[in-house]
Amino acid sequence: MRLIIEIIATMACNRACSYCAGKESKIDCATQDHGKYSRPINQFGDYELNSGIINFSVLKDWILFQKINMPDFEIQLVITGGEPTLIRTLPDFVQWSYDNGFLPPIIYTNGRNIADLGLISDPGKKCKVILTKHKEPLSSFDRDLIKPPKFEDAVEFCRFAEIPHLIKILVGENDNETPCYPAKWKNVVIEGIKRIYSTDLEKMLEQKNQYPPKMDNSSPYKWRWEGYGDRISRERTKFIPSAVISVLPTGNVFNCHLFLGHPETTIYERTPINELQIQLAYCNYQGVFPTLCDTRDELISQFDGCDTLCELQHYVNLCYQMTNNHLRKLDFVYHHRN
Repeated sequence: MRLIIEIIATMACNRACSYCAGKESKIDCATQDHGKYSRPINQFGDYELNSGIINFSVLKDWILFQKINMPDFEIQLVITGGEPTLIRTLPDFVQWSYDNGFLPPIIYTNGRNIADLGLISDPGKKCKVILTKHKEPLSSFDRDLIKPPKFEDAVEFCRFAEIPHLIKILVGENDNETPCYPAKWKNVVIEGIKRIYSTDLEKMLEQKNQYPPKMDNSSPYKWRWEGYGDRISRERTKFIPSAVISVLPTGNVFNCHLFLGHPETTIYERTPINELQIQLAYCNYQGVFPTLCDTRDELISQFDGCDTLCELQHYVNLCYQMTNNHLRKLDFVYHHRN
């Protein structure tokens, strides 16, 4: 069994994309009343996700605890945000992961400060990167610089440093589904975006009428569970028995992206993940909510050979196929990870 730990290290970002799903995480997911989990446990003692980062010292101890207490699980760390490369100690965490025998962490980034990974030796052996080329222009945070950062420079750094990397190009529903990009770019994935539904009820109903949400497998809206647009069909990898948890900058630990519910635990508590009601990474498009506490073999057999409906697992699977700058065409079979 694989445990994917998504570390949302910060919600701070150098961009302000209108379609960013991370913006939904600012709707008091950390400030609403969660009982004992509502205390100010952010590194900076506040609840404002924009201004804080996760306490890496506590996080490291918590991850090591999970590794010791879950020896049958293969742990894959995914570092995201916000923009994780804004945290200038990120290379230290990557080195720590390597030193403690973890799989190379996957860094989900727009590439803003990706060159910081050059501070550690052989970064290509110690991490993998998903570079997202956003559709919208830079925010004033970067646009007003004398030399604004270029996405192309981030790609070139990963190529030069021999860091296995996937390039995700975002397009809108009215854009060309096969955008132009340099021939030397490898491992390119085209993904449609969704805009966040309007908070105005009348406008929201209009959007949902134009783009009716379909939550079964026939939906053309393959990934994001909320929002409108995105009519792009894409090939998906196969389901691998996995659990996904998300860790917010406050240290609260949730079932994957279920931020409006109650956190399962925090990184400040020593509770093995496999003792909690953690959902298998198959998403809930078909109304299935299997958990690790259920009979695994019976549930897993239901999904054998199915495409995964979990976006995060899909991209982790793609990263598992990468060897340096090339994708190996592999079929994902459960017994390889059993």
